[in-house]
Amino acid sequence: MLVYNANSGKLNAALDSLHKLVSPATYSCALCSLTHGNYKIRRNWKAFLDRSAIPIEVIHKDEFQKDFPNAYKSIELPVILIWQRQDAQVFLTAAEIIGLNDECELIEEIESRWDQFQADR
Repeated sequence: MLVYNANSGKLNAALDSLHKLVSPATYSCALCSLTHGNYKIRRNWKAFLDRSAIPIEVIHKDEFQKDFPNAYKSIELPVILIWQRQDAQVFLTAAEIIGLNDECELIEEIESRWDQFQADR
């Protein structure tokens, strides 16, 4: 589950796009910056989502807070979580996401960790 540090909805998406244009250095969602340009989803990310066998659910901060109020209090966003035995575990932390340069690095990291997760099962 990818959890963006941005709220859902078209108005919020428009405000986020404006924020990324006007002041990209202060934009608070590194995951959004990796997966989306100023106006739309990045082509490589969209292709990854369309072809990947990895089960990926995408939610936003407000949805995460509503659906997982206890986790919301203790997990720094953005984050990628993975479900193990009906419990969410951190798959990629906010700090790790911030350290990535582009969507291609994000995809490589997800695939690498997924392969390791599958091998450990």
